[in-house]
Amino acid sequence: MKNRLLFLIPQLICCLAAVKYAEGARAGGEARVFRVEGLTRPERVMVETLQGIVNRKGPRLFLLTIEEDRKWQEIYQEKYGFSFTPVENLAKLIEAFRDDISGLVLYDLNLDAEQWVAVTLAGIENLLPVTESILSGKSPGLRNNGLAEEYGFRVAQDLRDRWDDNIEPYNWALKELMPKCSRKVCHSIDAEYRDAKVGLCGPMWGFDYSVMKKGFVFNLSPAPKKGLSYGNVEVGGYPRQVALYREILKNLDPPAQVNGYGEPEDVFCSLLSEYGHFSFHAFNNWSFHTGVKPLNKELRQKLHFTVSNTKLQKKFYVSFLTSEGDTMKPVIPFAYGAWFSSVRGKVPVNWGINPIMAEQFPAMLEYYYENASENDYFFAGCSGAGYVYPNLLPDVTQFAKHTGRLMELADISIVDIWGGDNPEKLEEYAAAAKPEGFTHLGGPARIKMLKQGIPVIFHELSYWQENAKKDLTGKDPGWKDLSRDEKNRAMAGWLAEKIRGIASRNEPPFFITVYGDLHGFEEGPEIYKMTSDILGVEKFKVARLDEMISAARLANTGKVLAAYPKCLFYSKGLRVASWDIRVQNLQDKAEKVRIEVKSAGIEQIGPEKEFLFKPWDAGYVNIRARLDSEKGEAQVVLSYGNRREEKNVAFSAIDGDVPESAALRLSYSAVNLPHAGGGRIEDRESIFGEAWSSREGSPCHIIYGPYESLPDGKYTAFFRLKTAERIPEPVCVLDVFSGGTGGAHRSEEIYIKGIDFKKAGEYQWFRVPFEWSSRSGLAEFRVFWTGKAAISVDCVAVFKTEGK
Repeated sequence: MKNRLLFLIPQLICCLAAVKYAEGARAGGEARVFRVEGLTRPERVMVETLQGIVNRKGPRLFLLTIEEDRKWQEIYQEKYGFSFTPVENLAKLIEAFRDDISGLVLYDLNLDAEQWVAVTLAGIENLLPVTESILSGKSPGLRNNGLAEEYGFRVAQDLRDRWDDNIEPYNWALKELMPKCSRKVCHSIDAEYRDAKVGLCGPMWGFDYSVMKKGFVFNLSPAPKKGLSYGNVEVGGYPRQVALYREILKNLDPPAQVNGYGEPEDVFCSLLSEYGHFSFHAFNNWSFHTGVKPLNKELRQKLHFTVSNTKLQKKFYVSFLTSEGDTMKPVIPFAYGAWFSSVRGKVPVNWGINPIMAEQFPAMLEYYYENASENDYFFAGCSGAGYVYPNLLPDVTQFAKHTGRLMELADISIVDIWGGDNPEKLEEYAAAAKPEGFTHLGGPARIKMLKQGIPVIFHELSYWQENAKKDLTGKDPGWKDLSRDEKNRAMAGWLAEKIRGIASRNEPPFFITVYGDLHGFEEGPEIYKMTSDILGVEKFKVARLDEMISAARLANTGKVLAAYPKCLFYSKGLRVASWDIRVQNLQDKAEKVRIEVKSAGIEQIGPEKEFLFKPWDAGYVNIRARLDSEKGEAQVVLSYGNRREEKNVAFSAIDGDVPESAALRLSYSAVNLPHAGGGRIEDRESIFGEAWSSREGSPCHIIYGPYESLPDGKYTAFFRLKTAERIPEPVCVLDVFSGGTGGAHRSEEIYIKGIDFKKAGEYQWFRVPFEWSSRSGLAEFRVFWTGKAAISVDCVAVFKTEGK
């Protein structure tokens, strides 16, 4: 009996601890709630600073900034045991927390930098940042005898009249304040002011969290040159500000969290990534939300699909993804209302969130997990635990380990990658973070496999809503007068048509991700349910992302894959053709591989041997052949082990100057590439029986993409085009381009005039030589239509002329 009691004691202690943990979490506490509506900007700055200071002792001050804040107040009250006492005005708010404040820091609004240096100093020394009008009790929201007389506050620091411009205050703060600041968090305000168009989105409120953590708060541009931000408005162009920005980032310990925002977004994120830091966009009440304890020790999603419980079907898998996983913007307002849709749960929807929530906002994540249906899945948005461009990180493994740890805490296994097109960097990321799979921004729809069988599924339908609205508005002048349900049905029909288009050029099983924008798009679940109904279940399977990734693993691992060009092009003037076929061994064992090309018009002359591929290894097999026919169809045979796989591929001659040493690497039908305008036409003269033609409208890139990684070397891209008129003006511009995270990289732009064509209405090849390196990013093969005369694009062929 005694031994039995001894055995039960540890279990009893664990039970009591669990009960105590749950009771402690539910106990919540007393908090004040204050509405910020009507405050002047200096008053709001003071209130957020106060919030950050007082919430160091726990969640004590909650601000009503948007309507959804009331819902969180209700959740915390009903589920977590909080009681909230409204505070009527600013004077009573200061009175309620006067014992938490050590004094005041006085600043002048004439210098924008003074305000944010004052906030940083206030966070370090528990001060309130105030202007003269607030200090004297003459501010619109604070009419009294002044802070000194009313509350006994003294001015601990007076920053006025110290500096002459908006650079000097930050130089002082870097020297005097940065040593006292957190090295893991800071806040970028991103607000336009009198002398500088820093950004359009700010001021980025929510700096209470950085104040709580004693982080550096600043309002500087990340852009040394002017660039376009939202609405095609120019921002930035301040190299002195960027120099200060860099000094701030140098003083942080990577990976550090930069809250707030910066514009242009790609310049901002590139700058942070260069120093190994990440963006986590701001919203409100972070210092309160982070203090609410979850009721459960572990945060777990309700369901997980893995390769062990997934059955692969010969269908087109479709997954609907939401965006904004880099920020708390959709989380706090409940996905802009989409979370409360009556349709949510009736169709699989995948919600992008940041795994950081598991550590910084666990109660909020707990709410979502507990209220999710089995059709709701959560993935890590925008590159993992923080928004970065992995291509630019100085230490990918460091950030990936940070992400992997937080993904485990958040019970998340899939990452949506942005700016991670460098194959070596992505492999390094996968090895350290150990996800089940990736999705990747940038079309066209396709899948690539990393080592250890990790799939990367590319979005072709990214931020699709704007394209849909543009198309539908153009076709229906009465669009604006349609009911919400009619608009949703039209959007669903448009989306289903695009999904079917992707399916038409691929073979099942194939994997299609639809990446949607959440901004003001509460109709998302309704449209996705309608789209699912239109697609039906015979050929399509709408799935959670984890089920899709598991199916992709089942479909592509344990075998050898070969990626064939769309067409095997060769030079008409050469007797011997050379084609590079990419082979990938997705097995745990080494494999000998042979590739043969068979056709009545083709005599293969090499290679005569098998190639040994190590486990999870990839490379190119060069095929050489003599051809007696200009075009036709060949059978490509892949043999390894006891397997033999056959695929029919077209072959065709190029009437162009192809070097004898060149080997075909890639080829595409123009119809299968992304487009900013134009449309598909049937064309018997095209190689594939279809082409992409310009239409009336504004000049645009009628083909671009497909965002392809290329090994270092020299190449030539061939474009097959025709024009309706032989005019003396340029009808199109050809180039090879990458606007990726490594900065823009472009070949020479080739202007093609109408008179450069031998005949109107007949196809002709045009060449663009270019050089590429792994730092160039992902390659796009682009045709810009000038609008001068109609053109059609048949296909693109890319030859490697020098290099491996």
